Amino acid sequence: MTLAFSDLEDATSGLLVAAAPACEAAPKAAPTPLVRLTDVRKRFGALQALDGISLEVAAGEILGIIGRSGAGKSTLIRCLNGLERPDGGTVEVLGQNLANLREAALRRLRGRVGMIFQHFNLLSAKTVAGNVALPLRIAGVDQAKRRARVADLLALVGLDGKADSYPAQLSGGQKQRVGIARALAADPALLLSDEATSALDPETTAAILQLLRDINRQLGLTVVMITHEMSVVRAVCRRVLVLERGTVIEQGRTAEIFARPRTELTRRLIASAQHAPEAVPAERLEPSYRPGLYAILRVVAQGTAATRPLVGALAGHAGVEPLVLRAEIDRVGTEPVATLVLAVPDGTPERLAALQAGAGSLFSSLEVLGYAADPV
Repeated sequence: MTLAFSDLEDATSGLLVAAAPACEAAPKAAPTPLVRLTDVRKRFGALQALDGISLEVAAGEILGIIGRSGAGKSTLIRCLNGLERPDGGTVEVLGQNLANLREAALRRLRGRVGMIFQHFNLLSAKTVAGNVALPLRIAGVDQAKRRARVADLLALVGLDGKADSYPAQLSGGQKQRVGIARALAADPALLLSDEATSALDPETTAAILQLLRDINRQLGLTVVMITHEMSVVRAVCRRVLVLERGTVIEQGRTAEIFARPRTELTRRLIASAQHAPEAVPAERLEPSYRPGLYAILRVVAQGTAATRPLVGALAGHAGVEPLVLRAEIDRVGTEPVATLVLAVPDGTPERLAALQAGAGSLFSSLEVLGYAADPV
């Protein structure tokens, strides 16, 4: 990808707006999304890599795009930076339709789009400072300004003392910090992260994700993260989009997706992020109630509801004290999400209906996992 500073013109110039009547205030126009995809399609031979993708990314947002291998994530990110041309639909970045741009204009636009990679893509023969300065050299920035900009960026990513080191002398986390600094060199409006933490250990991943959160907050930078790790989405993304076979199967605020997943794939992805075995093994669950069985419930509450005495509320409506098989409060972005797995004694359909009617408003979801004679 060619990195350069952009001289983009205001994409909204020349628009005519009808005057509102004098007695009424003109309605406020909704802010233009930084990224907008409309019905984007891309085929490689018999493979339909993208099949009608539509999405918007607001300025300053962190959006996570998650899916299994082959879901279309890499093709989607290549369409976002203009490295792939879709067969149908439109890709707009910073108000410009990429299909309408000639090569020179497309190169300028790419200069506003930073990219960080799974395997760092650093030049081994250049120092840390040389790698970070490369986009600035391509853009023709003079040496004094390059040095000042590189020093600022290395301070930002926590590598002040590493300017003269070479990639071979760095840890994986340090290499990724260099990659992030290089991606920020040309002052982009949009940062694309392509599996940027999947080659790192958990501790280093947490540090890199914290760095991306800090950069988003300090610079107001818009970030789109492509990942197959739901734990990454949980840590930093305000909104998430789930891809499967080139289509969007689920999207929404991250806390809501974690609290109330609508598809089986999303449930599996969330379970993989929690790294916890089932409270009651599936082979011990029965699909329907018979006298004397416990009803095994998974209840989820988010936001302020997650901090309330949920078990007591359930007990009041169920008429019996549920057994707590598992309880955890997770933080999804900045929002708490509480997940409880409970066993309700003699879980008759009538008792569960009363519980749902009385306490259902406390929870984002209340799901019957099955029935068991001995839940513990």
